[in-house]
Amino acid sequence: MTVDIHNKRKKAIDQLRSLSESAKPVFGIMTPQHMIEHLGETIIMSNGKVELPLMVEESNARATKEKIIDGEAPIPKGVVQPGSDRKLKELRFKSLKEAIDKLEKGLEAFDDYFINNPNSKPMHPIMGNLNHSEWIVFHNKHFKHHFEQFELLK
Repeated sequence: MTVDIHNKRKKAIDQLRSLSESAKPVFGIMTPQHMIEHLGETIIMSNGKVELPLMVEESNARATKEKIIDGEAPIPKGVVQPGSDRKLKELRFKSLKEAIDKLEKGLEAFDDYFINNPNSKPMHPIMGNLNHSEWIVFHNKHFKHHFEQFELLK
């Protein structure tokens, strides 16, 4: 099963809305709201609102991009977000619903950004600069990874 934030966004958002605040992850330490806010942060990275540096050697970024974007590899379970120290961040939003609403608006901003900047290649801190279609591949795999974390794929 896949997640498609580009062509089947409503379905993806509806699946997120079905998540209860008390849901437990199959893997990892995130709560449902932490996961939603984390997805939102990656959307912000891709829509030109935040400029991040490359956090790995260029050769490592190329290799990761070849596996994840150009290849069939999923995002591995247990991967640690750079700079997280394996600790949960403080929540930014008052509720899970608000976090999902903000994520949905972030996805709309992502669309708008690339409509207005079709040749842009925002930096992914682990894979380097990605164009619009590469970001869509990443986001779909990233969303799928976290949907699997909370058993949302049915």
